Amino acid sequence: MTREDVIAAIGEGRIGAVTIDTTVFDSKQKNFRQVDFRTIAQFRKRNTPVVITDVIASEMMAHLEVEAAETQRVLKTALRQNNLRWHRERPNNEAATLFLDRDPAAFAQSEFNDFVADVGAQVLPVSETPDGLSELFRRYFVVETPFAEKATRKQEFPDAAALLRLEAYAKQREKLVLCVAQDKAWKDFCDKSDHLVAVFPLNAALGMFSAAFEDEDLADKIVELWKAGTEEDFEQEVRDAIIERLTYVDFDVDADCSVEFEAEPMDAQLSEY
Repeated sequence: MTREDVIAAIGEGRIGAVTIDTTVFDSKQKNFRQVDFRTIAQFRKRNTPVVITDVIASEMMAHLEVEAAETQRVLKTALRQNNLRWHRERPNNEAATLFLDRDPAAFAQSEFNDFVADVGAQVLPVSETPDGLSELFRRYFVVETPFAEKATRKQEFPDAAALLRLEAYAKQREKLVLCVAQDKAWKDFCDKSDHLVAVFPLNAALGMFSAAFEDEDLADKIVELWKAGTEEDFEQEVRDAIIERLTYVDFDVDADCSVEFEAEPMDAQLSEY
C-alpha cells in the first residue's frame, strides 16, 4: 500500500490496530521512557488499539536487560579502579545509590509494565494463534516468509510467531493492522499479507493518522479555542461565517405554477444554533 492508500484506509476505518517491532524500540535507544517513543499513545485518540505480541515484548525487555547489565558492569569496573587508584574506601550504600545491586531483568520488566500502562497497549500471547505452531513449522521447512533461505533462518522464529499472531488478530476483526517495523522479514511478510501493512519510522505512521484526521483536528482546535473564551468576537465571527456559507446554498422549490420559474438565494439569517 502507498502512503495515500494507508491514509485512505485510516479515514475509512479499515485500520484495526497498530503494532511495533523490536526495531522501533531499538531505534529509540532502548528506552521505554523516551518521549517520542511514547507518542504511540496518540493512536488511541483515534480509537485505534495499540497491540504488542508477547514475543516482541520479551525481545524488547531482553535488549534493555542486556544494556542495563552492561552499564552496571562498566560502572562497577570504573569505581573499583578509581577506589584503588585514590586509595578510597567504598562509601556506605554506594551500590544501592548507583543501582549496582538492582536486577536488570526486574528493571526491564518494570519499565515495560509502565510503558504498557501509559500508552494503553494490549499484549497478545502468540500461544493463542489458531494452528500457530503447525503453520510456524510449515513455513520454516518450506522456507516461506518470514523465513529465508539462509543459515540463520532459525533466528526468525520470534518474528514469525509474532506476525502469525498479528495476522490472526487482523483476520478475526476483518481489519488491517499497521505494523511499524524496519526489519526485512516483517516487510516481506506484510507485502504478501492481505491483513498487515508495514511502515517505518514511527513518525511516518503518526503522520499518516494526522493526514487522515486533518479536518477533525482542525475542528477540535476550533472548539477548544471557542471553549477557552479568550478571543474577542469569536462567536460573532462563527455566526457571520455560517451566514455567508448559507447565502450560497442552492435549493429547489417544490411548487406548481402556470409559468416557469427559478429560485435564487439572496440572503440568509441564522436564527439559532
